[in-house]
Amino acid sequence: MKKILILLILCLTIVVVAQEPEKISYQVLVKDLDNNIVTSSIVGVRISILQTTTIGKAVYVERQTTTTNLSGLAVLKVGVGNVVSGDLNKIDWSTHKYFIKTEIDPTGGKNYSVTNPIQLLSLPKLIRVKKKSKAVYKVNKMYPKLGGFVIKVESGGKHGVVVAMQDQGISNWYKVNDLLSDKSNFDVNGSKFKDWRLPTKQELNLIYLSKSSIGNFATNGYWSSTEIYKTYAWIQFFYFGNRAIYYKPFSNHVRAVRTF
Repeated sequence: MKKILILLILCLTIVVVAQEPEKISYQVLVKDLDNNIVTSSIVGVRISILQTTTIGKAVYVERQTTTTNLSGLAVLKVGVGNVVSGDLNKIDWSTHKYFIKTEIDPTGGKNYSVTNPIQLLSLPKLIRVKKKSKAVYKVNKMYPKLGGFVIKVESGGKHGVVVAMQDQGISNWYKVNDLLSDKSNFDVNGSKFKDWRLPTKQELNLIYLSKSSIGNFATNGYWSSTEIYKTYAWIQFFYFGNRAIYYKPFSNHVRAVRTF
């Protein structure tokens, strides 16, 4: 049986797919021991992620089959094969060095030729950055780092609207909008954010529907930013939830929101 030599690993990258586990994509150039390129052949592959050293513990192992192209390149994607052991998503890339070992059987089976592992250098850092950026927020839940309680999330869960946990006092519509427009002076409950604003009519109703979870609401009217005519705007009463159009100079309660 012809033995296989994996000559080179190229193009080591992360394939970023939303809501899916990490997938490490790379290519190997396959040559036999006579230095002949192995082209258009189905090959069996065993991929191992080794911890700390080239002979370290295999924290993840999978098997798959692929086909070399006319140039002898086999395109491999770690994370799509049949898992033998470990969990790719649970590897803590920040605590150890990691090496990738690729073994190939030219017949497509499991009689693998052993190869020299290659260290993953920039890859663990990129995976950590990707994981850090995958924050997904849920509606009707408190997130202190966002400044309050999430009442709405957009598709994907990374953006939405959060409401402050306490009232910002009682004010007429004109006064509170002057306050909210002055970003240098307006700060909600010690929050670091300076982009608080009046909720729209629709957002105010979402706040009302979640009032029992948020708490600290008065039963009388709360201002929205939705205007009616020049001197009127919508308010909502937090006792029964009924809405009305009120004269802007009239004082009502204020509960600010921000978009994240």
